[in-house]
Amino acid sequence: MGMIFLFFFFSISELSIKETHISSMKETPIVIHDDIISENIMHSHVQLTLLKCTFQDSVDDGFGGSLDVSYCTVFINDSVFCGNTASTAGAIYSTNTNISIEDSNFTHNHADGDAGAIYSFDDVLTLHNVLFHLNEADYCAALYLKSSAVQITYTTFVFNEAETYISGMFSYESDGLISYCLFGNNSCENELLDLNGCIFIPKGAPTHLNFTDCTFLYNSVGEDEHPGFDVYVLDSVNVSVSHCTFSWSKNHSVYGIEPLNSTFEVAHSELMTKYNAMFDPFIRKRIHLAGQVNFKFIGVTFIGVFVLSVIFAILLS
Repeated sequence: MGMIFLFFFFSISELSIKETHISSMKETPIVIHDDIISENIMHSHVQLTLLKCTFQDSVDDGFGGSLDVSYCTVFINDSVFCGNTASTAGAIYSTNTNISIEDSNFTHNHADGDAGAIYSFDDVLTLHNVLFHLNEADYCAALYLKSSAVQITYTTFVFNEAETYISGMFSYESDGLISYCLFGNNSCENELLDLNGCIFIPKGAPTHLNFTDCTFLYNSVGEDEHPGFDVYVLDSVNVSVSHCTFSWSKNHSVYGIEPLNSTFEVAHSELMTKYNAMFDPFIRKRIHLAGQVNFKFIGVTFIGVFVLSVIFAILLS
């Protein structure tokens, strides 16, 4: 990785470059293998490899209870992050980093603010066969994405809990593919907030996020039947769902999908919920349905075949 530093000197009459300094900053390779770590590790501009490591019971007042990395290349395999705590990002805080995590577990991590397990900002993030289990935060209990390019496969989000907002994943201006993932039994305590739920994708720069072959099961908001959402998309964010299953929550309070003022395509999927925003006569949405989409509600089954992207708002008008 190279970095160029330019030093400028300013005079009243003109702005000119008096000196140019060029430096090459190479990533230093670091490998940690079969280790148990109970403190925060902070690195910048390194190639960091973590193999069969356990990060446990680390507490940090700032970012990343276990790991805080920036401008790095990080590979994590067969590792465990358990019982770590931070103000933001209970386990890992990552910025401007190419980070790949495989065959690893994030369990019982806690953030006082955002991101119970991982906070990823401006990263290239790859997750494969990762477990997010019993993580907690005030906002976004498991995975917080901001301006990152992501590929998430065969990853499980279960029993994560947000005190206020978003139990599974928050994605802002992030693009990529989320496939063969399970979002199950995640919960938000605060049932007074509207538009709360498992995944929240808010308004931002043009974004395309594709969910395919994913399952949403028994996610909930509060203890009573207060509406929440498995996937909530706000204001013109391009999101597509294909070959996914949305099943009712344990308290039957969660809508499947809510695309408020957004472009949202659902194809070849199955929705099994007590409520679904696509059938709410008070909420007029633009939902594009393609292929075969099966809707199965408690006490009633409706099968709809929609081809070539039908705009569902027209059907409600």
